Amino acid sequence: MHQLEQLILEHCAPVLCGVKPASIISCCKYEPEAIDGILAIVRKQLVRHGCLLLEVCRCKHHITLFVYHRWILTAFINAPGVPQFLVSRGYPVVDGVDGIVRMLSMRYQARNTVPHEVGVFLGYPLADVVKFEKFKGRDYKLCRYWKVYADERQAERIFDCYDQCRAKVSSLVSDGLSFEEVLKEIA
Repeated sequence: MHQLEQLILEHCAPVLCGVKPASIISCCKYEPEAIDGILAIVRKQLVRHGCLLLEVCRCKHHITLFVYHRWILTAFINAPGVPQFLVSRGYPVVDGVDGIVRMLSMRYQARNTVPHEVGVFLGYPLADVVKFEKFKGRDYKLCRYWKVYADERQAERIFDCYDQCRAKVSSLVSDGLSFEEVLKEIA
């Protein structure tokens, strides 16, 4: 298995298991001369599994990838309050999930950093995203996959689910399964 495939499996396990809408990973370009070919193969395998891979940034030393389930992400960005939040940040909600993801990618590239609103794309509760901005990342109640400001119990349940997904994928990788075989096993 290629290092990039292993990195995607490790960091996107909850997305690939269908319990999280999206993940962003930033990685060094492994074998820069072969990265485009590897990404093309991975992209095709992910599409067959119901996921999409978007390259949001590429520079001399790293690439940043956004891996997402279109239908799960659509549900998250249509949750109560989220469309209004995204509109207030200038996102074209009327363009649907594809337009919103394109805007996220453009903002990421323009700022060369992750915009705070990315939390709603990653499945973080809107209250936590808003309070993260308000408190500038301080004064949170709990921190694991994200900084929790509101419902700690619900966040713990989600964190446990993410941990289970990562453990399952890690076990399959340790068993020697290929990238595509892991995707089939977790489907």
